[in-house]
Amino acid sequence: MSFRSTVTLMILAALLVNAVIQMGMKNFRLARLVELHRLEEELDSLRRRVSEVRGNIARLENPRRLMEVGEALGLEPLPLSSFTLLEEE
Repeated sequence: MSFRSTVTLMILAALLVNAVIQMGMKNFRLARLVELHRLEEELDSLRRRVSEVRGNIARLENPRRLMEVGEALGLEPLPLSSFTLLEEE
């Protein structure tokens, strides 16, 4: 094989290796973008869920709502006679 054909084959091999590396990097980037998109959707879903839960907490912590729930369950405040005052000596 002549020097000229050897150099030509080496250049073609280098170009082929470069093309394979470029395609691999492009596929890797595409896979990362798909994963990023999936994670962003999951994050949005979790943010919506947190917002809903915070709204539920605010409604449940409302004193009027607590009284309504207690009344619906048949709960009443304890009478004062059930409490004992302890004094320190």
